[in-house]
Amino acid sequence: MAGYERFYRSPLSARDVRRIRKSLGLTQVQFGELIGVTSVTVSRWETAQSGVPVPTARLIMSFDHLVKQRAKEQAKKKVGR
Repeated sequence: MAGYERFYRSPLSARDVRRIRKSLGLTQVQFGELIGVTSVTVSRWETAQSGVPVPTARLIMSFDHLVKQRAKEQAKKKVGR
């Protein structure tokens, strides 16, 4: 592990990163561009070769929250029809 990465534990697992990226419908390249990293970095996170820095993990988790919130709102609209 490089530098500071060994001093913390990311709140996201490799599986979480992949699930969130796929729920957004993005490729590794697109996801990397969205959060400011390379597709190689995304791949390393998704294969547990490196951990997601905590600030970046928080950003990724906020995307997950927004996707879930949007799904709930759409489900409510369908029920209300």
